[in-house]
Amino acid sequence: MKNLKKEIILWAADKVITFFIERIKGFSDLQLAEMKLFICLEQMRRKR
Repeated sequence: MKNLKKEIILWAADKVITFFIERIKGFSDLQLAEMKLFICLEQMRRKR
């Protein structure tokens, strides 16, 4: 349960960071953000 909570927090943080980066730089490359998120979650799964 703790790990799931951690993943949700990291996912939300990544979405917020991505949103601000898009606002600042003015590009909406959502696929890149999704890939980054997927890689992050995969790395977390391997660490367990």
